[in-house]
Amino acid sequence: MKNLIRHLGLEGTEAHWYGETKEREKNFGGAFDFVISRAFGSLQEFSSKGVSFLKRGGILLAMKGKKGKAELEGDLPALEKMGLKLAFLNELRLPFLGHERIHIGLRKEK
Repeated sequence: MKNLIRHLGLEGTEAHWYGETKEREKNFGGAFDFVISRAFGSLQEFSSKGVSFLKRGGILLAMKGKKGKAELEGDLPALEKMGLKLAFLNELRLPFLGHERIHIGLRKEK
């Protein structure tokens, strides 16, 4: 993410990795417009850990495999109880390998 920010010249943009102990110890509650995950675990687990980092109106963005749509359908009632609403669902195929992926965007409503 940090390389992408540099490459795109996104001034005023920061990337933080939750896995870093020092980052987890900082108080980032409600600080971010976007929280992004790839290969994190279940959608519900990612959402429960990521939602507290978002500002109201912020987006959780999860990249899931071909079963992501079914996972979303099963988890949507629990996600809505967390104050998240489906903002977008983007199905795509990775170049070269052709693997199916789904980008799920969940907006923090409250």
